[in-house]
Amino acid sequence: MRIKLCWHTFVFWVFLSVCSGVGAGTFIVRDGKPLLTLGQDTGWKTVDGWLEATGKKARLQSGVGIGPGDFEIRARLEIRGLARSACAFLLGGGAFGFEGAHGKVFLTGPLFGNAHGTPIGDPKDFLKDGVPFDFVATRKGDNLHIVIDDKTVWKQKNVGTDPLGAFTFLPWRATMRIQSCRIEGNVAERFLTWKPPVRIMEENGMKKIVLLPPGPKNPRNSEGDFIQLRDGRVLFVYTHFTSGRGDHAKAFLAGRFSSDGGDTWTEEDTMILPNEGEWNIMSVSMLRLQDGRIALFYMRKNSLSDCRPLVRISTDEAETWSEPVGVIPNEDMGYYVLNNDRVVQLKSGRILLPVALHNRPGWKNPDWVGEITCFLSDDLGRTWRCCKTRQKAYSPKKKRVVAQEPGVVELKGGRVMMFVRTNVGVQYCSFSEDGGESWSALEPSDIASPQSPASIERIPTTGDLLMVWNNHAGVSKERAGLRTPFTTALSLDEGKTWVNVRTIEEDPQGWYCYTAVEIVGDHVLLGHCSGKRSQALATTQITRFPVRWLYGE
Repeated sequence: MRIKLCWHTFVFWVFLSVCSGVGAGTFIVRDGKPLLTLGQDTGWKTVDGWLEATGKKARLQSGVGIGPGDFEIRARLEIRGLARSACAFLLGGGAFGFEGAHGKVFLTGPLFGNAHGTPIGDPKDFLKDGVPFDFVATRKGDNLHIVIDDKTVWKQKNVGTDPLGAFTFLPWRATMRIQSCRIEGNVAERFLTWKPPVRIMEENGMKKIVLLPPGPKNPRNSEGDFIQLRDGRVLFVYTHFTSGRGDHAKAFLAGRFSSDGGDTWTEEDTMILPNEGEWNIMSVSMLRLQDGRIALFYMRKNSLSDCRPLVRISTDEAETWSEPVGVIPNEDMGYYVLNNDRVVQLKSGRILLPVALHNRPGWKNPDWVGEITCFLSDDLGRTWRCCKTRQKAYSPKKKRVVAQEPGVVELKGGRVMMFVRTNVGVQYCSFSEDGGESWSALEPSDIASPQSPASIERIPTTGDLLMVWNNHAGVSKERAGLRTPFTTALSLDEGKTWVNVRTIEEDPQGWYCYTAVEIVGDHVLLGHCSGKRSQALATTQITRFPVRWLYGE
């Protein structure tokens, strides 16, 4: 099964989030006419008594949400092109759906016990292509019941009685037709989906967009990356946590789009990948490969001894994704950490994926001090192998040093520099002369830093290196371990020295880290954690400014 629900020709989503009483029998659509909806101007039209739409931009959301207690959603629907499509009913963080192309009725998500694509039947047992059907979803007590044409498709106990919010019909690559849709139960506007307030601050040509603050059932948003699409849009894919703020809490990958170079962003998430890990999937790297395709890298976290990176490929500008390819084989299983925005493709075509290893099956305890290595692919991500160097970091006095969350950047002339966060007040660096096959010993650099990751990328328009990090040169002892201030610097000599240090944020209670860097035209986009220390990694901010700001112009 292809995990993204909007994979083939069409997807029907019904989102039920956290969003109070209009009364029993509230019609959302009747006789093909939208009565209490939002988004009917996105491609929906009434044809012969049916409301229909085709394509991924069409979106029809109920104008009321479902509150606590019992409810019934009853809809008369028709799906065309089922054999080539996927369609799903998303409910409270779970997905019940059909994949006609793979002959599956499936369950996905935390509502269904963290299932990921679990098959429970065959679509042809319930639907026929182009034939109208009655879809009914009910909750009585804490029991959920889904029925199609009076035939039970799924029953589940212990789903709870919490508010579930608005639902949305979202067709993708086929036609969705709605003759009627009615809700009974405790429903009203006050249960509509909560939307995080977007705060925007502008000063001296710099724009700070607090795009993804935490909210109900979404305590953390972090570790994302950008990709520029061929139609001019920018996609930001990030880790959307659902069950807690910790690194092991449940999470999936969501996306937001910008059509103006990162100046403004869509207000609602697009599902990129549902959670397919026992714990979560997280920490995104996006890469435009030299053959034009897009690679999506992320970690699938199953346990403390199995956290490994995967890659999926898109040939249609991030609309759909291939099946995942594992970077690290089972015989080398362990708890590896790949940061967001870390994977690079060298001019030679080789892909480098730097990781830190912290645990293996059979180890008595994890080694959070870390071992650094790099995985390589010479065939555009189809196969992978480990480089020749696995190393730990040591101080000049030969004492073990924490080495975590490595990054790499290709230097002019073909050398590659690796930079690693440590616990001794500076970033450590290592160099490769052979395209990442082997690496010099990790040694302390002059980059003053807390135990927090740095990001280094090249500015295409100037050729200089840009570093974004927490500059701790000269900080007081009280602030030595804090991830503040949030700063930039330039290197005009391939990483030997860093100049033009500039401050973006300097709140002493702030927490700024896990930065994705993208140069879009003559502007820099940074996607990074930006909140108070008390909430640590809960909020993602997009910071946008002209490249010339880095040079003091």
